[in-house]
Amino acid sequence: MAPELAVLVLQQAVADGLATLTVTNTDWERFAPSFTAGRPSPLLSGIPQARQALAEPEAEPDESALKRRLESLPEAERGRVVLDLVRREAAVTLGFTDDAFPANRAFRDVGYDSVTAVELRNRLKAATGLALPVTLVFDHPTPAALAGHLQQLLLPGASASGADPDAHIREALAAIPVGRLRKAGLLDLVLGLAHDDGDAAEPPPDDVGSIDEMDGESLLRLATENSAN
Repeated sequence: MAPELAVLVLQQAVADGLATLTVTNTDWERFAPSFTAGRPSPLLSGIPQARQALAEPEAEPDESALKRRLESLPEAERGRVVLDLVRREAAVTLGFTDDAFPANRAFRDVGYDSVTAVELRNRLKAATGLALPVTLVFDHPTPAALAGHLQQLLLPGASASGADPDAHIREALAAIPVGRLRKAGLLDLVLGLAHDDGDAAEPPPDDVGSIDEMDGESLLRLATENSAN
Protein backbone atom coordinates (compact mmCIF):
# COMPACT_ATOMS: atom_id res chain seq x y z
CA MET A 1 0.00 0.00 0.00
CA ALA A 2 1.30 3.45 -0.88
CA PRO A 3 2.33 5.51 2.19
CA GLU A 4 -0.05 8.33 1.28
CA LEU A 5 -3.00 5.93 1.10
CA ALA A 6 -1.98 4.24 4.36
CA VAL A 7 -1.89 7.59 6.20
CA LEU A 8 -5.29 8.53 4.77
CA VAL A 9 -6.80 5.23 5.91
CA LEU A 10 -5.26 5.64 9.38
CA GLN A 11 -6.75 9.13 9.72
CA GLN A 12 -10.18 7.86 8.67
CA ALA A 13 -9.98 4.91 11.06
CA VAL A 14 -9.12 7.15 14.01
CA ALA A 15 -11.86 9.61 13.09
CA ASP A 16 -14.53 6.88 12.83
CA GLY A 17 -13.64 5.49 16.25
CA LEU A 18 -14.32 1.87 15.28
CA ALA A 19 -13.27 -0.80 17.77
CA THR A 20 -12.02 -3.14 15.06
CA LEU A 21 -11.07 -2.42 11.49
CA THR A 22 -9.56 -4.43 8.66
CA VAL A 23 -7.73 -2.59 5.90
CA THR A 24 -6.81 -4.21 2.58
CA ASN A 25 -5.40 -2.89 -0.65
CA THR A 26 -7.23 -5.21 -3.05
CA ASP A 27 -6.80 -5.59 -6.78
CA TRP A 28 -10.49 -6.21 -7.48
CA GLU A 29 -9.94 -6.97 -11.16
CA ARG A 30 -7.93 -10.03 -10.10
CA PHE A 31 -9.47 -10.95 -6.76
CA ALA A 32 -13.21 -10.67 -7.41
CA PRO A 33 -13.43 -13.04 -10.43
CA SER A 34 -11.28 -15.71 -8.76
CA PHE A 35 -13.12 -15.40 -5.42
CA THR A 36 -16.48 -15.94 -7.13
CA ALA A 37 -15.31 -18.56 -9.63
CA GLY A 38 -17.17 -21.34 -7.81
CA ARG A 39 -20.28 -19.41 -6.72
CA PRO A 40 -21.53 -15.82 -6.29
CA SER A 41 -20.47 -14.03 -3.12
CA PRO A 42 -22.95 -11.80 -1.24
CA LEU A 43 -19.92 -10.44 0.62
CA LEU A 44 -18.73 -8.64 -2.51
CA SER A 45 -22.14 -7.46 -3.71
CA GLY A 46 -21.95 -4.38 -1.47
CA ILE A 47 -18.55 -3.27 -2.75
CA PRO A 48 -18.84 -1.05 -5.86
CA GLN A 49 -15.33 -1.85 -7.10
CA ALA A 50 -16.01 -5.57 -6.83
CA ARG A 51 -19.32 -5.28 -8.68
CA GLN A 52 -17.59 -3.36 -11.45
CA ALA A 53 -14.86 -6.00 -11.73
CA LEU A 54 -17.49 -8.75 -12.00
CA ALA A 55 -19.70 -6.96 -14.51
CA GLU A 56 -19.74 -8.61 -17.92
CA PRO A 57 -18.76 -6.22 -20.74
CA GLU A 58 -21.38 -5.52 -23.37
CA ALA A 59 -21.13 -7.83 -26.33
CA GLU A 60 -19.28 -6.41 -29.29
CA PRO A 61 -21.47 -6.25 -32.41
CA ASP A 62 -18.59 -7.09 -34.76
CA GLU A 63 -17.19 -10.56 -35.17
CA SER A 64 -13.76 -11.11 -33.69
CA ALA A 65 -10.70 -10.95 -35.90
CA LEU A 66 -9.92 -14.53 -34.90
CA LYS A 67 -13.28 -15.78 -36.13
CA ARG A 68 -12.81 -14.03 -39.46
CA ARG A 69 -9.34 -15.52 -39.76
CA LEU A 70 -10.61 -19.03 -39.03
CA GLU A 71 -13.35 -18.69 -41.61
CA SER A 72 -10.74 -17.83 -44.23
CA LEU A 73 -8.58 -20.87 -43.44
CA PRO A 74 -8.87 -24.43 -44.74
CA GLU A 75 -10.79 -26.56 -42.27
CA ALA A 76 -7.75 -28.69 -41.46
CA GLU A 77 -5.75 -25.66 -40.24
CA ARG A 78 -8.34 -24.12 -37.92
CA GLY A 79 -7.70 -26.36 -34.94
CA ARG A 80 -3.96 -25.71 -35.07
CA VAL A 81 -4.51 -21.94 -35.03
CA VAL A 82 -6.83 -22.09 -32.02
CA LEU A 83 -4.55 -24.50 -30.16
CA ASP A 84 -1.55 -22.24 -30.82
CA LEU A 85 -3.54 -19.33 -29.38
CA VAL A 86 -4.46 -21.24 -26.22
CA ARG A 87 -0.90 -22.48 -25.67
CA ARG A 88 0.54 -19.01 -26.25
CA GLU A 89 -1.85 -17.25 -23.87
CA ALA A 90 -1.51 -20.01 -21.28
CA ALA A 91 2.27 -19.73 -21.44
CA VAL A 92 2.26 -15.93 -21.17
CA THR A 93 0.06 -16.13 -18.07
CA LEU A 94 2.68 -18.27 -16.29
CA GLY A 95 5.73 -16.68 -17.91
CA PHE A 96 6.55 -19.75 -20.03
CA THR A 97 7.37 -19.97 -23.73
CA ASP A 98 4.62 -21.49 -25.86
CA ASP A 99 6.95 -24.25 -27.08
CA ALA A 100 7.32 -25.41 -23.49
CA PHE A 101 3.56 -25.69 -22.85
CA PRO A 102 2.32 -29.23 -23.68
CA ALA A 103 -1.03 -29.45 -25.43
CA ASN A 104 -2.34 -32.44 -23.50
CA ARG A 105 -1.08 -31.74 -19.99
CA ALA A 106 -3.60 -30.54 -17.43
CA PHE A 107 -3.36 -26.84 -16.53
CA ARG A 108 -3.30 -27.67 -12.82
CA ASP A 109 -0.21 -29.82 -13.33
CA VAL A 110 1.83 -26.85 -14.53
CA GLY A 111 0.86 -24.48 -11.74
CA TYR A 112 -2.55 -23.04 -12.62
CA ASP A 113 -4.74 -21.96 -9.71
CA SER A 114 -7.98 -20.00 -9.45
CA VAL A 115 -6.25 -16.65 -10.01
CA THR A 116 -4.19 -17.63 -13.05
CA ALA A 117 -7.18 -19.54 -14.45
CA VAL A 118 -9.20 -16.33 -14.41
CA GLU A 119 -6.31 -14.42 -15.99
CA LEU A 120 -6.16 -16.94 -18.84
CA ARG A 121 -9.92 -16.73 -19.28
CA ASN A 122 -9.66 -12.93 -19.52
CA ARG A 123 -6.89 -13.15 -22.12
CA LEU A 124 -8.90 -15.60 -24.20
CA LYS A 125 -12.00 -13.41 -23.93
CA ALA A 126 -10.03 -10.51 -25.35
CA ALA A 127 -8.52 -12.64 -28.12
CA THR A 128 -11.73 -14.38 -29.20
CA GLY A 129 -14.47 -11.87 -28.44
CA LEU A 130 -16.41 -14.65 -26.71
CA ALA A 131 -18.26 -14.46 -23.40
CA LEU A 132 -16.42 -17.11 -21.40
CA PRO A 133 -17.14 -18.34 -17.84
CA VAL A 134 -14.60 -17.94 -15.06
CA THR A 135 -14.59 -21.74 -14.71
CA LEU A 136 -13.37 -22.17 -18.30
CA VAL A 137 -9.97 -23.67 -17.45
CA PHE A 138 -11.46 -26.08 -14.92
CA ASP A 139 -14.22 -27.17 -17.30
CA HIS A 140 -11.68 -27.89 -20.07
CA PRO A 141 -8.49 -28.79 -18.18
CA THR A 142 -5.97 -29.16 -21.04
CA PRO A 143 -4.99 -26.77 -23.85
CA ALA A 144 -6.16 -29.30 -26.47
CA ALA A 145 -9.58 -29.71 -24.85
CA LEU A 146 -9.94 -25.96 -24.36
CA ALA A 147 -8.95 -25.24 -27.96
CA GLY A 148 -11.55 -27.67 -29.26
CA HIS A 149 -14.22 -26.00 -27.13
CA LEU A 150 -13.28 -22.51 -28.32
CA GLN A 151 -13.29 -23.62 -31.94
CA GLN A 152 -16.84 -24.92 -31.56
CA LEU A 153 -17.93 -21.62 -29.99
CA LEU A 154 -16.28 -19.57 -32.72
CA LEU A 155 -17.57 -21.71 -35.59
CA PRO A 156 -20.73 -23.50 -34.42
CA GLY A 157 -21.54 -26.50 -36.56
CA ALA A 158 -18.11 -26.68 -38.16
CA SER A 159 -16.11 -29.84 -37.59
CA ALA A 160 -13.05 -29.49 -35.39
CA SER A 161 -10.90 -31.54 -37.74
CA GLY A 162 -7.76 -29.62 -36.92
CA ALA A 163 -8.21 -30.09 -33.20
CA ASP A 164 -7.32 -33.21 -31.27
CA PRO A 165 -10.15 -35.71 -31.97
CA ASP A 166 -9.49 -37.56 -28.71
CA ALA A 167 -9.22 -34.45 -26.55
CA HIS A 168 -12.49 -35.22 -24.74
CA ILE A 169 -11.13 -38.64 -23.73
CA ARG A 170 -7.93 -37.18 -22.30
CA GLU A 171 -10.01 -34.46 -20.65
CA ALA A 172 -12.11 -37.11 -18.90
CA LEU A 173 -9.03 -39.10 -17.82
CA ALA A 174 -7.33 -35.97 -16.50
CA ALA A 175 -10.37 -35.26 -14.31
CA ILE A 176 -10.33 -38.71 -12.63
CA PRO A 177 -8.28 -38.87 -9.42
CA VAL A 178 -5.58 -41.54 -9.65
CA GLY A 179 -6.74 -42.95 -6.33
CA ARG A 180 -10.16 -43.66 -7.80
CA LEU A 181 -8.65 -45.47 -10.78
CA ARG A 182 -6.47 -47.51 -8.45
CA LYS A 183 -9.40 -48.37 -6.18
CA ALA A 184 -11.43 -49.50 -9.19
CA GLY A 185 -8.55 -51.69 -10.36
CA LEU A 186 -8.20 -49.74 -13.61
CA LEU A 187 -4.89 -47.92 -13.18
CA ASP A 188 -2.70 -50.79 -14.41
CA LEU A 189 -5.10 -51.38 -17.30
CA VAL A 190 -5.01 -47.73 -18.40
CA LEU A 191 -1.22 -47.58 -18.19
CA GLY A 192 -0.89 -50.90 -20.01
CA LEU A 193 -3.18 -49.84 -22.85
CA ALA A 194 -1.28 -46.57 -23.24
CA HIS A 195 1.95 -48.47 -23.99
CA ASP A 196 0.54 -51.58 -25.72
CA ASP A 197 1.19 -50.61 -29.35
CA GLY A 198 3.15 -53.74 -30.23
CA ASP A 199 5.87 -51.78 -31.99
CA ALA A 200 7.22 -49.61 -29.22
CA ALA A 201 10.91 -50.01 -28.56
CA GLU A 202 12.19 -50.70 -25.08
CA PRO A 203 12.88 -47.44 -23.24
CA PRO A 204 16.52 -46.61 -22.64
CA PRO A 205 17.91 -47.23 -19.14
CA ASP A 206 17.60 -43.60 -18.09
CA ASP A 207 13.90 -43.57 -18.96
CA VAL A 208 13.32 -46.77 -17.01
CA GLY A 209 14.87 -45.20 -13.95
CA SER A 210 12.76 -42.08 -14.25
CA ILE A 211 9.57 -44.13 -14.63
CA ASP A 212 10.40 -46.11 -11.50
CA GLU A 213 10.62 -42.85 -9.57
CA MET A 214 7.25 -41.48 -10.77
CA ASP A 215 4.20 -41.33 -8.54
CA GLY A 216 0.73 -42.35 -9.66
CA GLU A 217 -0.25 -38.89 -10.91
CA SER A 218 2.87 -38.65 -13.07
CA LEU A 219 2.41 -42.16 -14.48
CA LEU A 220 -1.18 -41.44 -15.51
CA ARG A 221 -0.16 -38.16 -17.08
CA LEU A 222 2.62 -39.93 -19.00
CA ALA A 223 0.14 -42.54 -20.19
CA THR A 224 -2.38 -40.02 -21.49
CA GLU A 225 0.31 -37.95 -23.20
CA ASN A 226 1.80 -41.01 -24.91
CA SER A 227 -1.62 -42.11 -26.09
CA ALA A 228 -1.80 -38.88 -28.10
CA ASN A 229 1.33 -39.74 -30.08
